[in-house]
Amino acid sequence: MHATSAADARSATGHLDHPSFDPGVLRCDAGGFALRACACNRCGTVSFPAREHCAKCHASAAAMDLPALGTVVSHCTSTFPIAGAVPPVHIAQVRLGDSGVEVLGVCSGAIGIGDPVAVVPRAVHSDDDHATAYGFEKVAGDA
Repeated sequence: MHATSAADARSATGHLDHPSFDPGVLRCDAGGFALRACACNRCGTVSFPAREHCAKCHASAAAMDLPALGTVVSHCTSTFPIAGAVPPVHIAQVRLGDSGVEVLGVCSGAIGIGDPVAVVPRAVHSDDDHATAYGFEKVAGDA
């Protein structure tokens, strides 16, 4: 299994070429690309990935898109192969906007704590399957 860049995940028309690896985690449709979470209808807890019931109080929860921009709060570099990435692999824990949600993902390059990043699509391929996953790319300015 290997992954390609965000640019490679999009066709010449700018649309994603492959379906989401998991629609409960990642929305890929004509409306765009977004990580999916849920907000509890009772206590307001936001959980990732999206689920039908709150992880805290078990009340019903409504699906929502997470912010596309975030800030690196922790990171590491792996020198061992990870499915879909070639070493060295930069992995970041990112706080997405003001959602309170932190997500792990592969970064397209070296990053540091406090760096602003954007959630980007990553095309993931195996011999018989193609899907869209997510990762992060460093952006200029504040997240």
